[in-house]
Amino acid sequence: MDMMNVDTLLIGRSLEEIILHRGYATVEQLAEVYDAQQKGHTFESALYSMKILSKEDLLRVQGEQVGVSVHMEVPMSRLDPSLLTKVPVQFAKRMQLLPLYRSGTGVVVACTAPYNMESLDQLSILLESELFPQMFPKNILMPAIQVAYDAIRKDSFESQLGIHTSDVDEDEFESIDIDSWDDEAPVIAWVNSMLRRAVKERASDIHIEPLETEVQVRFRRDGVLQQQTSIPKAILAHVVARLKVMSELDITEKRLPQDGRIQTKLGDNTKVDIRLSTIPTSHGESIVMRLLFPGELLSLDGLGFSDAVCQEFEDLLQRKEGIILVTGPTGAGKTTTLSSAIHSINTPDKKILTAENPIEYEIPGVMQVQINPDIGLSFAKCIRAFLRQDPDIMLVGELRDEETSEAACRSALTGHLVLATLHTNHAAAAFSRLMEFGIQSFLVASAVIGVLGQRLLRRVCPECCEEEILPHRFFEQLGAEALYSPGIKGARAREGGCEACFGMGYHGRVGIYELLLVDETIREQIMSRESTETVKATAVQNGMKTFRHDGIQKIIQGLTTVEELLRAT
Repeated sequence: MDMMNVDTLLIGRSLEEIILHRGYATVEQLAEVYDAQQKGHTFESALYSMKILSKEDLLRVQGEQVGVSVHMEVPMSRLDPSLLTKVPVQFAKRMQLLPLYRSGTGVVVACTAPYNMESLDQLSILLESELFPQMFPKNILMPAIQVAYDAIRKDSFESQLGIHTSDVDEDEFESIDIDSWDDEAPVIAWVNSMLRRAVKERASDIHIEPLETEVQVRFRRDGVLQQQTSIPKAILAHVVARLKVMSELDITEKRLPQDGRIQTKLGDNTKVDIRLSTIPTSHGESIVMRLLFPGELLSLDGLGFSDAVCQEFEDLLQRKEGIILVTGPTGAGKTTTLSSAIHSINTPDKKILTAENPIEYEIPGVMQVQINPDIGLSFAKCIRAFLRQDPDIMLVGELRDEETSEAACRSALTGHLVLATLHTNHAAAAFSRLMEFGIQSFLVASAVIGVLGQRLLRRVCPECCEEEILPHRFFEQLGAEALYSPGIKGARAREGGCEACFGMGYHGRVGIYELLLVDETIREQIMSRESTETVKATAVQNGMKTFRHDGIQKIIQGLTTVEELLRAT
């Protein structure tokens, strides 16, 4: 039912002027309303309490102010489902908007606040159309939004994607708590299923990648990307919009990369922190999600160190000053190693501060700071602030630029033990990388006391692994003939795997390490800017075991395979 005919003469006038024009109140009554406002009442509550306007009357006045018609019944029979599929239900609920039907060159939209131009502009971009707003009371529109999206749940999505929500296994992780998605549009069922499957299969990352004719979905498991499924290109916009809503990103921004975060829970109340990244590509927006599970910290013994390396690393951690670097590519487990190291030396007599992005492990008794570049809280700024907190030990999540690296080096020379990660291919390359940042060679040589390089190899599945005799040429190829003996055996992954490893032959990962200790000879080579190869050769002469040496030992122990070692090194 239409509650009013729009009077163009009243558009843009103040509420007070319209109230006077319509004869709802006198000047004297409005003066009493102003007095009530001085005593803490809102304009609306004063109107209601003095019985000047009812809620419907005020709605009528607000509609006249912006020049829209006001209605009390949503025309559900005229709803256009094709419009609803372009607008995520969470967006519709948050903005209190519902696209109704097409009319001429635009779309008629039900809303509670037609004066909120920002929300209408965003909806216009989603629908790629001009909007003709109509005003509704909130208590009428919000239930209508729910009913509208419930009505299109199955027809609008299952027919396009070729799945049925009944096919989703709801028994596993059934209480995943992400925005009550069981009550949302059908796209949620697919996103729900995808995340549950990723968790079940121990994936660390989910990649949603638009190609020319389809969208491929891949999981990274144990460091290796594997194809999972593909979906039609027509579905991509819905999936991207849903994930952006979940991570509180701008769903209308499709031209720039965005980063977001989703925090949720599994059925056993285990928290999952999902870091989401979008980038625009030639075929649409690509999304990568990293799944972070808060896990129990391992002891240093449990990380896979050899006895000798474990003892040397523990000795380094007892030093009072200097930098200990942990190096390796992205996803090599550097944060886990440093967190375990901090946990092992965390005693009541030490003050430990960490700067991390993100905080992956909560360590009792340690002051941990989450880096936030958006507000200017950088690693370098944290280090400078830490020095005023009287620390004994500092952990810096990553050395990535000159400012952070120099601050860490100078802190290490003023009586602090600093632990940090650095992206390099092997331990000996850490010194040249710091100097590439612009750090002076004498500062690097004086500050760094040790570098732990690490990689992660897939661990052979203990349920189905097989044995094989390792050939002599393998040891020759890796320059480790001293470790060879006739008939020596190692592990081999069974082709096709088993149910426990999802047919991969591998289950979990194991680390391989090389620990470079800085002595006077290496310190002089750093100051002289000797090549990385020269520094590495000196470290090997001093007794450093390389990645390949450590990897061969783990093959012989039955933990990983020849193929894995060759792939990683």
